[in-house]
Amino acid sequence: MMQFARSDHDLYRTLGVEPSASMEQIRLAYRQRAMMWHPDRNGRPDAGEKFKLIRFAYDILRDPSRRAEYDRRAASSAEGSSSAPPRADQHERRAASAPDVRRRVHITLQEQLRGGSVELQVSRTADCATCAGSGVSRKTASCDVCGGDGYMRPSLGWFPSFFTTRVVCRECQGKGVTQPKCIACDGRGTIARRGHLRFDIPAGIPPGGILRIPGQGRRGRGEKRSGDLILNVGVASHPLFEPEFPHLRCDMPISIFRALAGGMIEVPTLDTTVSVPLPSESVDGTQLRVTGHGMLNGATGERGDLLLKLRLIRPRTLSVAQRELLAKLERLAADDPRHVDWARRQRDAENMKRSSHREAA
Repeated sequence: MMQFARSDHDLYRTLGVEPSASMEQIRLAYRQRAMMWHPDRNGRPDAGEKFKLIRFAYDILRDPSRRAEYDRRAASSAEGSSSAPPRADQHERRAASAPDVRRRVHITLQEQLRGGSVELQVSRTADCATCAGSGVSRKTASCDVCGGDGYMRPSLGWFPSFFTTRVVCRECQGKGVTQPKCIACDGRGTIARRGHLRFDIPAGIPPGGILRIPGQGRRGRGEKRSGDLILNVGVASHPLFEPEFPHLRCDMPISIFRALAGGMIEVPTLDTTVSVPLPSESVDGTQLRVTGHGMLNGATGERGDLLLKLRLIRPRTLSVAQRELLAKLERLAADDPRHVDWARRQRDAENMKRSSHREAA
């Protein structure tokens, strides 16, 4: 399918989304790019101009009518580009690019909530400084094939060579000298260099979200521009919480005695410990919702909830002290109306037994 040819910057590419992207995807991409290129966070000289372009692209694409007009003009431009020669700047933007590089990184839940930075070890190719990317040595040497003459006489077996016509040496093309391949790069023209790339992770990115770092992929050669580094962002496992974006899930054990006591329990969150009331009748699997203590949704700027599932613990064995405490609790519960009613019915049953025995006697 023919891609859109535009008279100015490709707004979708500026935000790193496809033309079919939803409004939520566009909002999330804008937040990620804006945080990455904000002049207060990015020290590159072109950060300010890049940030303005990102903001301009978002202002157009978030407005349905302006986006529709932009798409219409882009489609018209694509249709006219088949007959009209492209301008120089269009040709540069549409030039083929080197392959992208895909990597996967993991961030903590705290970094998902507040943002952070990740450092990757990368290996990239650069022009060989010794040969300036040519692959050959700058020094010349006498051609080994023709001995520096530049010409050769074909061999005719037993006949003297001066009876044959001289031909241009194929090795040096008649120059008599050759340029040996560069020793530093073994004639490749490039040298692999390992280094570290540090970049920001915007707050609110969902697990599995994609970040595109322009120009950090495979190095472009000739007219090709460098590819991009495409990062798949995952969330590292946490000792307590399991992500269910934008919510967090947590199984919390409590003793059956604590469940019976009711009141408030202390619940850990990503921020701090909060007090949550226990339901009047807590059973195993009871779910509590702690509002606003989940993951951050970068598209909306709001946090999800912490979904807490209670796991009741029943003691397998009881110590002597625990048995005495339970007996005391049972005595204290003797005045409960249900216990009183049960005791009354027990007495009535005993009276019926004695009455029957007397009648039998």
